[in-house]
Amino acid sequence: MSPSIFSTVAQLVITAIWMFSLSPNFCKAWSIDSSCIAFPQVQAAMTEALNLVIYAKLRAANAPPRLGTSMVDLLAAPNENDPNTLEFVQTWYQNVIDAASVPSPDGIVIQCTDANLTPIDLANRKYIDTKRGNKVVYAPKIPGATLTDNACGGFIKAFAYPADRQQIVLLCSDSNSGALKSSYSDLLGPWRTAGDLTALTPVKEKGLDALGMYLSTMILHELMHAASMAEQLKKLQFAQFPAILPDEVNGQPIGEIYQYSPISGKQLGDSISSGQSTVNNLQHNADSMALLAASWYLPVYKWVNGKCGVIPKADRAPATFLNTPTPPGPS
Repeated sequence: MSPSIFSTVAQLVITAIWMFSLSPNFCKAWSIDSSCIAFPQVQAAMTEALNLVIYAKLRAANAPPRLGTSMVDLLAAPNENDPNTLEFVQTWYQNVIDAASVPSPDGIVIQCTDANLTPIDLANRKYIDTKRGNKVVYAPKIPGATLTDNACGGFIKAFAYPADRQQIVLLCSDSNSGALKSSYSDLLGPWRTAGDLTALTPVKEKGLDALGMYLSTMILHELMHAASMAEQLKKLQFAQFPAILPDEVNGQPIGEIYQYSPISGKQLGDSISSGQSTVNNLQHNADSMALLAASWYLPVYKWVNGKCGVIPKADRAPATFLNTPTPPGPS
């Protein structure tokens, strides 16, 4: 074989290996801690959470126009097709995908117990992670709630924290309030193509908040925090999705905002808001982004003032966009 032919063949082989390594079907990145063995639903829910952001990014970028009031209600956008807001959500949904694609042992780790978090200063909810070199961790504070001494506190659904080059997503299992015990046991996916979501009792009673009860949406909320932590590793910047939002309200700092009515300022079904937080705050609010992705993930439905309605077939987005990537899988 001549040197030129050998060189050409070698280049083709190298190119093939490189393309193979980039194939979404073979991308293994985020990982699941051994504490999740008792919770087999976690892997499917994490995969669905990534499918939510993949679809939401494509939905933000592609026709047909978005219907309902999800982006107005959750991000204080001027309308559902505001180009600046759509560009913002595409950026941060892509950042979630990027964070979940970091190869293990770095990157996102899903954990299902707080047993490795030992308290050292309960008054300030300060712990050390005995599994990760006694890394200092601050667990969430819940104003007005009486918490137990463990990090999940007998009350918290989930939280995320950085540990060097890892982002830990802790799904609480210490009480019936924890994400692993309070979330719906099934996935959102089947509602994309079958059934009548508008007839589901939780949807009739809770509206958009019903989507927040799925484990995949709860995980996505934490992935917004994790992506923010991952971006901070790349460059010096403030957290995009912090526990305390950037703009004060009535001269007082406020924590992140959960659920439809507190975010939108609307009662379910009402078109008038009694008072919504600032655009800046809502664009820093993890629950806004998680609920938005969940609302878009179901192409049959629109959410008008938090209530579920059916989109006529001619106006629906496709269930799958062309060249939709496969989500990164667990290591």
